[in-house]
Amino acid sequence: MEELERIPLKKVKLTVNTCLAYFNLQRSFKGLPPWSINEVARKTGTSPTTIHRLFREENDPKAAQALSLDLATRLCSVLECEVSDLMTTELVEGVYLDSIDKKSSID
Repeated sequence: MEELERIPLKKVKLTVNTCLAYFNLQRSFKGLPPWSINEVARKTGTSPTTIHRLFREENDPKAAQALSLDLATRLCSVLECEVSDLMTTELVEGVYLDSIDKKSSID
């Protein structure tokens, strides 16, 4: 019997806060004031609560659990960044795709 390849699980982490910090740094070089989270919400047509949730630590129960492609597109347009700037991935030690219960979520 053929052995299945074990694929390590990668967890996606949102890095929207880093994107905004870099964007504001670029604005400061131009002598422009930084944007607040509320300003980003207004520019993207999103509620401030939604943007605040993107900035919370991943272990915070109020943190965003997902980022829609629509919101990612708007954030990239407003913050002048790429989708890859909004998130990173990291390996989850000892967890493989073949060992995940498909009905449960990964925390």
